[in-house]
Amino acid sequence: MNQKILVSLIIMVLYACSGEGSDTIKPTSNNTFIHESAESLKPFPQSVTFTSCIKPDHKTQAQLNQDVIDYYKYWLGKYVRKSNGTTPGGGYYVSMKGTGGDGSEITTSEAHGYGMIIFALMAGHDPQAKHYYDGMLNMFDKHRSIGNPECMSWVIHQTEQVIHDKGSATDGDMDISYALLMADRQWGSEGSLNYLEMARTMINNGVKKSDMSIESKRTMLGDWDTNTYSTRSSDWMVAHFRAYKHITSDAFWDDAVDKAYQLIESLTDNYSSDTGLMPDFIVDESPRPAPEYYLDEFKETDEYCWNACRYPWRITTDYAHFESK
Repeated sequence: MNQKILVSLIIMVLYACSGEGSDTIKPTSNNTFIHESAESLKPFPQSVTFTSCIKPDHKTQAQLNQDVIDYYKYWLGKYVRKSNGTTPGGGYYVSMKGTGGDGSEITTSEAHGYGMIIFALMAGHDPQAKHYYDGMLNMFDKHRSIGNPECMSWVIHQTEQVIHDKGSATDGDMDISYALLMADRQWGSEGSLNYLEMARTMINNGVKKSDMSIESKRTMLGDWDTNTYSTRSSDWMVAHFRAYKHITSDAFWDDAVDKAYQLIESLTDNYSSDTGLMPDFIVDESPRPAPEYYLDEFKETDEYCWNACRYPWRITTDYAHFESK
């Protein structure tokens, strides 16, 4: 992923508060992750240039790299927080409030996935990146979904007590599993943390089993959702699907890619021929925008809004990595 995409990722999706330093994560139970240092195999900056993609032409590559570093430092100090100690083994999280939450949450699984991806990307620049990553991995492990334990609770309560853990959110689960694949490529899986095996387990037994519809091949809303046609455009992470296929050899993910682009084509033709933008939520076998106040979230659930603003980023990432059209 190039620096322009990383900046877009950070700007578009990270929210909220201040962070703490890099104290050692001290295990407090037998069932916890123990951080081990490892050399970065793909250190930042890689400065990859993708075929058929553009970069800003008013700055040098060194300036672009420095912009990412500067924003990373800002994000790290403002958004990343340390566990209050209630979570066994402690760790880190990205502080934010989620739409649909009651205000008592300190983070969501979506933010958690973003954070894990960013730390995997910034390894090599930040010598503490793996320390933060493993701390976030422990927070995921200790706050699993009540619906499927291979997924993450979509919120962590301000007390960090597991009694408040909930079901999952599809995009959070998908980004976390993808971040585990990135960790395997960045640090390997030969230590006490087998990132690759964790990723395979989560993809097969979590994401595919509970966040996808085997019948419709659509992404669902989370492991609590039983509607095979309800879906969010922000969850159409087709580049992730291709990575899942590569690591699992499961042809289901090819079907999921095709289905996502079929949905895009149908919605564009019937509802957004002028812009190509997607609504936040989509319903019915013949796809259409969900009604206003869908799931009692907010009025604009039928519009390009809180969720759908991530759709261009997800599709662009697929194009950059796989030259999809």
